[in-house]
Amino acid sequence: MGNDSQKPIQQPKPADPIEIQIDLKMAQKQFERESKKAEKEQIQIMEKARQAVQKGNEEGAKLYLQNAMAKQKFSQNMLKMSHKIDAISAQIKMNQGNAQYIQQLNKITPYLQHHSSNLSLEQMYGQLNNFEQAMDELTIGQKVMDNIMNKNDIQSDVAIDSMLQNMKLEYAQDINQNFQTNSKYKLYY
Repeated sequence: MGNDSQKPIQQPKPADPIEIQIDLKMAQKQFERESKKAEKEQIQIMEKARQAVQKGNEEGAKLYLQNAMAKQKFSQNMLKMSHKIDAISAQIKMNQGNAQYIQQLNKITPYLQHHSSNLSLEQMYGQLNNFEQAMDELTIGQKVMDNIMNKNDIQSDVAIDSMLQNMKLEYAQDINQNFQTNSKYKLYY
């Protein structure tokens, strides 16, 4: 009631560039690991599909192949994200180098110090503009990816059926070769 003094609002500290680089590197590695893990799972699922074909379980093989295709798409998406984060990290590193370069120039010449305030505003505007553009591109890219993935579901059904037919043919050829090898008569004199 009688206390009219207000506590000053503290501004959040700017993020440490080194921490940002570390966080980006960790995220990039995580996406890479997820991609490799999905690849391994895809291989295991393909083997299960092959076994299902050998046992005559066509429906099970088809389901396994659908799962394998989903793992492949997931692996590719994780790898793409890994590459995107790596590119962002490189861009941030370059921007940090540019900021350090500008700081050095500001120390050298009063003329540069005078123009640095204008340059800082231009840089801030440019960075905000780049950020907005990157976010728009990411949003558009995600929408395009969603449309492509929905379109690819129909194509993936055709691809799965084709893969199933190929597995059946391979299995039939293996059986035929085994039959021919075992059915040859050996004559002993």
